[in-house]
Amino acid sequence: MEERMLDEEEEARLKEAEAFGGEADTDGDDLGEFSEIKFREHTRREYARLMREGCAAIAENDFEGAGKAFFGARIYGDSAALALWAARTKFYRDASCFYDEETAREFADEKETDFGRAARAEVFENMGSALRGEYRAVAEEENKVRLVYEAEQNERREAFLANNNYYLFRFLVCLGVFALVAVAAIVSASFLVRVQSALPLILLLVFSALSLIPLGVAIVYARGLYSAQKLCRENEKLTSTENGTRLKALQDRLRCLTLLDIPADGAASSDGKR
Repeated sequence: MEERMLDEEEEARLKEAEAFGGEADTDGDDLGEFSEIKFREHTRREYARLMREGCAAIAENDFEGAGKAFFGARIYGDSAALALWAARTKFYRDASCFYDEETAREFADEKETDFGRAARAEVFENMGSALRGEYRAVAEEENKVRLVYEAEQNERREAFLANNNYYLFRFLVCLGVFALVAVAAIVSASFLVRVQSALPLILLLVFSALSLIPLGVAIVYARGLYSAQKLCRENEKLTSTENGTRLKALQDRLRCLTLLDIPADGAASSDGKR
């Protein structure tokens, strides 16, 4: 009875506040009380509205729309957690939502509230066996694909490294020859003002012309070296091959399943119903 009287008193205060356009000629304490009452009323209304929208979407088999509505309601009340995960999993028949990392993290964060723990327990009660089986299957496939990928990668790495060394060695040799010829040209130039003979000028022109040969070859090998190093870098990327792309997808899937913190078979959920 006392609670009903308090609710009626709150409603009366709300009506009074609305009559003043949301403001009342009161002191600071009364104004704060009006604001708190209006906030609580707004929260209740929004929660109820979003829950109704979610239930209506469920009735039309629109689980995506229901999930969005219940997610909005979850902001206003933790008790929407049960409805949220029931909708996202299509009443515990579809685990595809858990393969999105953001959604998996949200599910992991449900450990922080009582309703969230209850929702997790409900999911594991209905889907725990399937999720454990999926985790084992993905882990086994990931291990097989990883072994094949690493063997292929190591084989390619040896070939690419040999190719890189081939171009690197020749590039450095050409660069060294160019440096020697350039030094010879510089030395020849230093004798231009010291002697009256035309020999230093002839040597300068000859060495300058000769230096273009190793320089040109060095540029050719430099381009080959760049391509070889690019192949080495690409070889270290998972997405550079079909098996690598497949491995990355399996690793992403396994990471999401790990985030769920699935309880062991026959064991109670660590955050289960209490």
